[in-house]
Amino acid sequence: MMKRWKWVMTIASLAFVLSACSTLSDRVGPSHDQATQTEAEQGSQAEPQAGTAENRPDKENRSATAPTKKPPSKGKRQFPYTLDLDLQQSHPNGSTVTLHKLTADEKYIKIEFEAVQSAGRTQLSDSLDSVNYKPSLVDDTGFAYQYIDPKDNKNLQIDGGQMLSGTLVFYGKLKDEAKKLTLTFNKTYGNKDSKVTWRPYYQFTIDLSN
Repeated sequence: MMKRWKWVMTIASLAFVLSACSTLSDRVGPSHDQATQTEAEQGSQAEPQAGTAENRPDKENRSATAPTKKPPSKGKRQFPYTLDLDLQQSHPNGSTVTLHKLTADEKYIKIEFEAVQSAGRTQLSDSLDSVNYKPSLVDDTGFAYQYIDPKDNKNLQIDGGQMLSGTLVFYGKLKDEAKKLTLTFNKTYGNKDSKVTWRPYYQFTIDLSN
């Protein structure tokens, strides 16, 4: 009877020990195999997916834009401005005036010209009269550009059988909105059709719209 009781006690003790070991194992953590499997699963989830925008550097996500030059403002005239003219007029007094070329910058307008006189005398300017006889240049907005006398031959005089070539200079920046210029010689008292006048009237229209 005593031996049977000892065996029962021994079996109960073994059962208690096994139960305690199982509980301790649960508290300590998963087995090595389970830990390895968990780490592998976490690693596969953390691995970045190639080709997605979220995993690319910011500089790769931003599109590169090359700098561009700002185009000129619409209606703005670009300087230096040049225009071939080839305008010619003749007067009954035997003179002929030809305009060859116009150039303009930020301050001045210059017109290359040539004048010939077959007989008698012609005067296209007067250094003593700034209003009535000096060359006049006005645009279609009504703005008048100031004529500047040359150093030599300020009266722009041409004697019979001679030729005068030079450049008319006007002070003022050519306006952006100007579409036309009017150049006049002997504006106020010039004569349009006299054969004996030495102050012939000339007027040229210069188109700037092209």
